[in-house]
Amino acid sequence: MIIFMEIEKLIRNIIVEDELAGDVIRVLNLFNGVLWMKEIESEILTMYSLVGGQGDLDRLKDIIHKLSDDGIVSIEEMIRASFTVSEKDYLVKLIDRFATHKVLMEDNRFREYIKARKDLYNQLL
Repeated sequence: MIIFMEIEKLIRNIIVEDELAGDVIRVLNLFNGVLWMKEIESEILTMYSLVGGQGDLDRLKDIIHKLSDDGIVSIEEMIRASFTVSEKDYLVKLIDRFATHKVLMEDNRFREYIKARKDLYNQLL
């Protein structure tokens, strides 16, 4: 229980102190805790277009490695394949999705992002 509470506190601090690191956590949580690094960048850009914000995406790889050092995510270099191409990428996973989700349910930015995505999808239907 103590470790769980420490992870929650760490996540709360990260989302307050570093917008881009917080946004990485937010988009990972929205996609069940797992995304390719290139997908994280794309989804953060989508988030910025829907709810505002701007981060230095040149820092993205460093931020993800820091989140790994902090025990928030794990990173695994793998081959990402599609029907037309295979390339090396990093699979990024939240280590404790339950604790992350609990913290983000109290996060206004995360809730705004979910609402904006839902509204966008409803417009497309």
